[in-house]
Order: sequence, then C-alpha cells, then structure tokens
Amino acid sequence: MTDLYIICGSKLNAPSQQAAEESALRNCQAGLTRWKVKTAAGGCGIAASK
Repeated sequence: MTDLYIICGSKLNAPSQQAAEESALRNCQAGLTRWKVKTAAGGCGIAASK
C-alpha cells in the first residue's frame, strides 16, 4: 500500500532561488503539521524550481 499526499508550498519574488526553495519547504512542513499528515516517505521535497 502506498500513500500520496500533495501539499504545495510556494514563494514568489524571493531574493534568490535558494531562499524561495527554503520558504516553500517551510510552508509544506507547516501544512503537514496543520493537517496532521503522516507520510511513508517522511516529508516534503522540491519537485520543481526555477
């Protein structure tokens, strides 16, 4: 059995790509906590960044 949750985090107009990615990951982690989601994979990751 596999679980799949998609919780998006984004950051527009950040000073750098790294800052945007860090902010998006923090937003995602906050979503996992807020909605009490437990994933088999264990957390958030960057799927696309530009």
